[in-house]
Amino acid sequence: MADKEQLAAVRIAVDEVDEQIVTLIARRERLIRIAGTLKGDDAEVRAPAGWNG
Repeated sequence: MADKEQLAAVRIAVDEVDEQIVTLIARRERLIRIAGTLKGDDAEVRAPAGWNG
């Protein structure tokens, strides 16, 4: 029974991490959109050379 409880706890933890990831990706998208409005032209919107991600 302990293994099932541990598995359930791990699944809950994974779900929590997934929720945090989705929240962070949504925040990143909002910030990218803001950055796009603050830059003067399309060339400025691109990531700097050498940016890996």
